[in-house]
Amino acid sequence: FQSAVGTTQFHRKGVMDWRSGIALAIPAVVGSLLGAQIAVQINEALFERIIGVVMLIML
Repeated sequence: FQSAVGTTQFHRKGVMDWRSGIALAIPAVVGSLLGAQIAVQINEALFERIIGVVMLIML
């Protein structure tokens, strides 16, 4: 809901770049779907290790 309200306000003010938004949204949606499928199918211990490594990298 919050994202929809923000998008509407940016659109009304004319600062919304739809082409860039769509170019970013498509891979984000695909990555979310693939990531969810992988997370459900892999071993829990392996998943926890992967999350730990990713968190360390993001620091």
